[in-house]
Amino acid sequence: MKHLIEPATILQKVKVGQLSKNEAIKILESILGESESEIKRQEAIQSIGALSLNTNYVYKLLEKSMISDESPLVRVESAKNLLNSFSDRDLSPILWAIENENSILFYKHLLDFIEQNLQGHLTPVKNQVINKLTKTYDLAYNDMKFIVDLDYLDAIKFLNQYQDFIDKFDVDPEYQRDLLQQNTALNNKGLSRIDKKIDGHIIHLTLHDLNLIPISINLLLKLEKLIIDHCNFKGVKLDNIKLDNLKQLVFTNNQIDDLPDWVFIVANKRRNVKKFIERGVNASQAGTLALMEILIGQSLRVINKFEQPNLRSACYYTLDEMGRVLGIFIANLPSKMGIFPDQICNLKSLEELHLVGQEFIEIPDCLIKLKNLKILNLSNNQITSIPENIELMQNLEYMDLHVDVNDIQSFYVPDSIKKLSKLKILDLRGKNSQNIPESIKSLDFMKLN
Repeated sequence: MKHLIEPATILQKVKVGQLSKNEAIKILESILGESESEIKRQEAIQSIGALSLNTNYVYKLLEKSMISDESPLVRVESAKNLLNSFSDRDLSPILWAIENENSILFYKHLLDFIEQNLQGHLTPVKNQVINKLTKTYDLAYNDMKFIVDLDYLDAIKFLNQYQDFIDKFDVDPEYQRDLLQQNTALNNKGLSRIDKKIDGHIIHLTLHDLNLIPISINLLLKLEKLIIDHCNFKGVKLDNIKLDNLKQLVFTNNQIDDLPDWVFIVANKRRNVKKFIERGVNASQAGTLALMEILIGQSLRVINKFEQPNLRSACYYTLDEMGRVLGIFIANLPSKMGIFPDQICNLKSLEELHLVGQEFIEIPDCLIKLKNLKILNLSNNQITSIPENIELMQNLEYMDLHVDVNDIQSFYVPDSIKKLSKLKILDLRGKNSQNIPESIKSLDFMKLN
């Protein structure tokens, strides 16, 4: 195949007078007919729009691409240009394309475009899109928009992995097309995440295996229960979510850098803290316990402060006479917290903290606020260091960071550990102690392999 000029180069040549607009259209048309690159053809359509040449020839070219190009992104780019530049023309071809389209990529981009361009001539197209999507998903408009966004995210995730997949498994070309169509189709996975709906509104929803939560979740005004599980939100901020009517939240087994404030806001709702207050928990600390339940997906049970919990599987807390939390015992549960919530650091009376096997990667610096803490058990987590300010926890007697399976990552212990005068045991079994200085390894309280 001959080398095709870049669409951006064509536009530049028009700008400096080296090509006329009609000549540029002809070259862009050749790209649409000859290029195997979806991106290149999409750029060609965008360049045609940028030329603002509203002739019948251009109309027919865009119409042909909208109807016959194999790429939904090229098709939707053509539809957008037709709506932008030929609003006075017959809308029948666009309406036909919408009725016969099945790609979430096409609908997502067209719906966003229509919502950003609310001119009256787009009303029939908008109505056609809304009717098609609400019928497909059997949902009210706002709820449908959220599920469309979910299906779109799934399609993009698939496309990002698609080339590696077909290269690895040498997928037959015909099956490749089927695979693409199936995984970028309307209603690919989105509806499977709805646990309950009433009159077209989502009431209960489960989100698994996502890297982002669409902001359109805020449109789910009747959402009451939300489960977010096994998602990877590393490098992603979730602070723009606001779910005023949410009654129940489960946020387990997720990878995340910082716990968003709205999770703690849900935890502090009256219905979530009420049961703890009724059990005698100080009102200022009830929200933290409610947050713990959200992060483990299970109910915490209060036990007598003198009772010895079974750490093989624990989900307990203890109180003092004033209703302040003395101990938290969470160990070896099927679900994992995934992040150490800073709110625990506000439990100033805490003496015993067990968060075993919760997939933590670090100990937060705020832990030094727990001046009364005597026992800290963070065993079987992926922690690689002890904070420098550990010396401020002067009542600490027992610190367990051991792992059952040997950790290959080097572990860091600061010199300040020597200043913990009451420390009796620092358990680092299974940790890679290669880079721990001998002067620290030889301390009486050290417990190594």
